[in-house]
Amino acid sequence: GFTSSTLIWFGILPMIGGLVDGKRGLVIWSLSTLFVSLGFLSFHLYGFNFPNDITTNGKLISQMLLVFGWIFLSTSIISVFIYMKSNSEELVTAQGKKIDDLVRVLFHDLSNPLGRIAIGLNITKKNDNPDQTQRGIDIASQATEAMIEITQNVRRMYAISKGKADMNLTSF
Repeated sequence: GFTSSTLIWFGILPMIGGLVDGKRGLVIWSLSTLFVSLGFLSFHLYGFNFPNDITTNGKLISQMLLVFGWIFLSTSIISVFIYMKSNSEELVTAQGKKIDDLVRVLFHDLSNPLGRIAIGLNITKKNDNPDQTQRGIDIASQATEAMIEITQNVRRMYAISKGKADMNLTSF
């Protein structure tokens, strides 16, 4: 009943629910606890002697229901928490792998044009011949354009992944 000391333990349910499921869990468990407590209070105020009106062993039965109910609820809540934590850890790991892959591909794709720029600048620096100088400038210019295209493609893929741009499919 309402005067049972076990009912006090229901007060921890909103806290656990909030830890496990955030605001939604806090609200659900706060309302559930409030309604159960108000139900017991109303029974108590209307003179319903809860444990003794069930059976002669009512006190024992009600205590068992409250204790084992509490064990079941807390086990369920902690199980949900462990499941949600595991899922979020897997998502973080998958996101980290995607970021690692993107960085590796970008470094690879950008290192080739950077090497060509360095070669073009070396050719320009070491030659007094106008044709060789122009050749070095052309190599550096083409590599710069390749880097610009790579960065634009990455921006476009990012915008598509965020739904800010549409993918245009064309047939060959």
